[in-house]
Amino acid sequence: MKEFIFDFVKYIPSKLLPGLVGIIAIPVITRLFSPNDYGVYSIIITTINIMLIVGNWQLMSIVRYYPHYEVEKKVNKFNENIMFSLWFTIISISFLFMSMIILLNQIISEQYQFTVWLAFFVVILTIVFNTLQTYFRVVRKVNYYSYFESWKGVTTLTFGILFVLLISENINNMLIGYIISLLIILPFMYFKLKGTVKLWKISFSKDIFKKISDYGVPLVIVNLSAWILNLSDRYILSIYRGVEEVGIYTANYDIADKVMMLIVGIFIMASGPIVNRIWEHENEEKAKEFLEKVAGYYIIVCLPAVIGLSILSKVIAETFLGAGYSQGYIIIPFAALGAFLLGLQQRYHASFQFFGKNYMIAKLVGFSGGVNIILNILLIPTYGYLAAGVTTLISYLVLLILIIFFSREFFKWKFPTSEFIQSACSSLVMSVPVLYFAYYVEIPVFFRISLSVIFGIVTYILVILILRILEKVNR
Repeated sequence: MKEFIFDFVKYIPSKLLPGLVGIIAIPVITRLFSPNDYGVYSIIITTINIMLIVGNWQLMSIVRYYPHYEVEKKVNKFNENIMFSLWFTIISISFLFMSMIILLNQIISEQYQFTVWLAFFVVILTIVFNTLQTYFRVVRKVNYYSYFESWKGVTTLTFGILFVLLISENINNMLIGYIISLLIILPFMYFKLKGTVKLWKISFSKDIFKKISDYGVPLVIVNLSAWILNLSDRYILSIYRGVEEVGIYTANYDIADKVMMLIVGIFIMASGPIVNRIWEHENEEKAKEFLEKVAGYYIIVCLPAVIGLSILSKVIAETFLGAGYSQGYIIIPFAALGAFLLGLQQRYHASFQFFGKNYMIAKLVGFSGGVNIILNILLIPTYGYLAAGVTTLISYLVLLILIIFFSREFFKWKFPTSEFIQSACSSLVMSVPVLYFAYYVEIPVFFRISLSVIFGIVTYILVILILRILEKVNR
């Protein structure tokens, strides 16, 4: 737990700076682009993310098996097979992309043909970036990981916005900024990993590659299913209600999602490599103890964030989003709670991953994604983006229940129920000053939000200290 807390703190810059920039960028972008243009931009970014899901298939295999091959003294051979997988992926995606361009040349409008090429380069560069970043995680060079993640998160958006302001209000300039940011940082990343991994040194071992693919490919299905669960509503919304509603929905959803995933992401980054090392180097009981404590910390940190975002949703949307977007504030509570449930169910993934049962995660996420699509098709035509927010939340809840139920077949650990109840009660107490300063104090809105957050945090900390919740988690 000391290692987890230490790494958690060191990972904060890697999520905090990009997260803050991402949050700040939303009001900037919503003022630069109309809801219609922002909707198109959202669809492009969503499509890029789909391609990255496939392209990053080997990443979790690095996290899972690097400690294993360290023990077997075969880590160099493992790294060379990962590099083989990386180049195989890049060549395959390039071939598929070229084929797609030829087949769809008459369908893609001239306006977006250059956009498609930019998206391709974004995908390829990001695959390389993510692979190198995963190595910083597994060798626990957290400072470097945080630095490079902060660079990417900050500069990809700021460069893009600068190009939009200086050149033209065109979504292509956002992608150009992204590409330039990665081209600058990739050589530095490679240099810092030179003793660990070499891009050009590849080899193929049937046994190792099978292990990588057997673990990684099911997770591609998991992530594609997660995309269906989380992002397919944008496509369905665009079909039935138009890209303008996509823009309104995405702007509001992203406010809550980025804030929550900033926290959730740190938990994933810090806990993943450590729990795998515990499993490989220690024993089952130690792994259970670790997962129980991390779940307790997760609840204590994330639950008040959900309550706070839900209470402040209206004032945040009216203050930070451009004209035409703020009416979608009702989406923020659903997005915040959905992100919380998503992070909570990920606590149970280790139960499957320890035993190589990733296909079970794929099935459960796929089923929940199917539920989401069916509900979206049924409800979006009538209720629009509100239905998209509600159905995503319902699907996350279904997934959490299924993951908990089936994970117990392989690996059981005790959910911190009493800590959850006490954290929920503490969050409700916290809501009193948050509500008061947000809606009943007559001062400029920025100060109202700031005081709501400050007094909310102070109140929550005091209550959890009085109830000694942290002591119970650490028992």
